[in-house]
Amino acid sequence: MGGYHLRSGTSKGMAASVAAKNGGGSTMVGNERFLNVDDVAALFGVSPKTVYGWVHAKTIPHLKLSRSVLRFRPSDIEAWAESRAVAVGAKGGHEAESNPTNQ
Repeated sequence: MGGYHLRSGTSKGMAASVAAKNGGGSTMVGNERFLNVDDVAALFGVSPKTVYGWVHAKTIPHLKLSRSVLRFRPSDIEAWAESRAVAVGAKGGHEAESNPTNQ
């Protein structure tokens, strides 16, 4: 499920602002507004179908409130996105492991 990235200009707190803008399908729990699938799709600039794919593959943290209701904590989504950040010029672990000249 490669190819996902935060849209340019996305920064910490962006998930919360997307939820505030979209408001309609988002859910408030305590002081935190949970994101829905459309919110997460808008945040990453992907289709809702892609978000459902991530949920099905269990690669994105989510809450399943019922069979058809998914919600996402903004703090979990921000941490998830940060954990996938790739430093410019960094080599992936798989390249180094599979290249015998790096031994």
